[in-house]
Amino acid sequence: MSFLRLHEKRTSTGRVVVLLLTLLMGLSLVLMPRPLASAQPSFGTTVLSGAAWFGGQGVNVYSNGTPATETHDYTAPAVGMKWQCVELAQRFYQSQGWHEGRFAGVGIAANIYTNASSLGMTKQVNGQVSGIAPGDMVIHDTINGGAGHVAIVDSISGSTVHVVEQNGSSTGRATYTLAGKTLTRAGLANVSGIVHDPDNSNTANSMSDGTFVAIDGQSTVYRIVGGAPIRLTNWGAIPGCCGNVTRVSQSKFDSLRAYPRDGAIISIHEANGQGIYRFIGGAPIRLYNWGVVDGCCGSVVTINFGSLQALDHMRAYPHDGAMMSIAEANGDGIYTFAGGAPLRLYDWGIIPGSGTAKEVNFKSLQQLDHMVPLPKNGTFIAAKENGVVYRMASGAPLRLYDQASVPGFAGTVVWVNQKTIDQHDHMNVNPSNGTVLKGVPSGQFWAITDGERSLATSQSNAIVVNDQTIQDFPLQ
Repeated sequence: MSFLRLHEKRTSTGRVVVLLLTLLMGLSLVLMPRPLASAQPSFGTTVLSGAAWFGGQGVNVYSNGTPATETHDYTAPAVGMKWQCVELAQRFYQSQGWHEGRFAGVGIAANIYTNASSLGMTKQVNGQVSGIAPGDMVIHDTINGGAGHVAIVDSISGSTVHVVEQNGSSTGRATYTLAGKTLTRAGLANVSGIVHDPDNSNTANSMSDGTFVAIDGQSTVYRIVGGAPIRLTNWGAIPGCCGNVTRVSQSKFDSLRAYPRDGAIISIHEANGQGIYRFIGGAPIRLYNWGVVDGCCGSVVTINFGSLQALDHMRAYPHDGAMMSIAEANGDGIYTFAGGAPLRLYDWGIIPGSGTAKEVNFKSLQQLDHMVPLPKNGTFIAAKENGVVYRMASGAPLRLYDQASVPGFAGTVVWVNQKTIDQHDHMNVNPSNGTVLKGVPSGQFWAITDGERSLATSQSNAIVVNDQTIQDFPLQ
């Protein structure tokens, strides 16, 4: 809806009715809070390449055609409704591994600011902005019933904040001015503030790796690894810790990353130099020959074995879409993670984010350290070459014919190659015997045995797929 709504109520009754009906039918809840003056390219046109922003690690920015366009199309590669401003933010944050899928509870852009805490993010109210970092989101509030707007910070130069946006400027770029602690933009009012995801290492509040920290009034000591605070279980044993602890406020501590950034490396003090791990997608992956791993030497932070066991500020296995490269494969062994399992990419150049893969050893892969052998049930993957979506069931990729009708599908997939699926890398050909599937729209349950189907009773742990998917299995 538009900020014109309430303004027009001051006119005659007849004009109000006509204007309200026109605006309600034509305008989306996720538009910018003002009409755009610049002409927009046709819907779906790439207006800014992902390689042109965020240090070459951005995502493509697409034209929404007109601000009023509302497609209700959530199909991949979109992460949200094509091609709204919120969709860009969600797709970009997913590509960086900061947030998976759509922002919960966010129906319009302004909700990102109001729901920041529940999303696990921090916010700074406009007028009290103490720092802005690349990757942060600038959020506009609603204007007289509008929907607000979100733009992503690309870079900061002096008082000028350069942003990238979708369903905004025709170029996908815009600028704000930071004067003191207040952010403004010419022609676009109601800046609510800045929202920051703690997984974004580009934070104005970040601390150097290796720093020992403790929260004011508390005795627990943490050490910064890849921007995240890892709790030390025996800090007195760590060289350099005693008398060298930096006290921080609870709010400062809460602004740090939730998990170490990709590529950060730790050494386990009790292992006497033998326990070296590298973080991939928030999880610590053990290195067995770390001397051959690119970027390893000279960047190791020592922590306790108990810290690793507790997985403090660590994931049990890498998040979906995380990338790793096998050092001994000379660039040919690139893997992405889906449901905790590493899936090999055969044409990784077409997969978003593959260029950010960090190296581990081949033995790390063999040992499946902090990985699982098969993707967890319900994980969605898709072949980049054709866009066909599959859902994992007991380690097997089952093709979906209408993924939008499958509960739980929100346009979020892990991109792989078709060959990845055909080769069943870290996958099964068929679901394990006894796996129960539920078809939609029929609601019928089926049990799979040796690649064949038979009728089954209702089960709460059944994996939901299309009826046509189940028909791919012959009857027993």
